[in-house]
Amino acid sequence: MDEAKSIAAIFGLTGFAVAVVSGLASGGDASTTLSRALIVLPICFAVGLLAGWAIRAAVMEHVGEYQDGNPIPSVEDKASVVASVMGNEKKT
Repeated sequence: MDEAKSIAAIFGLTGFAVAVVSGLASGGDASTTLSRALIVLPICFAVGLLAGWAIRAAVMEHVGEYQDGNPIPSVEDKASVVASVMGNEKKT
């Protein structure tokens, strides 16, 4: 599943749970509490989706910078280093 959608689902369900618990703790009517919680759910989902997209963009930017700064060496690069080291050992 997409990470942004997972974060959005967590935000939405958390908002719903907080709305239900706070509504029941304040002594509110059950129908009013549930209707408010159902209003909060998609709002928190949208906020979570935006947060998920922002987090993904930041992580992908960081990973891209890391990969550019730390490239994976190829076999040819290693072979030339080994050949030069082996050649220097034979001369001494």
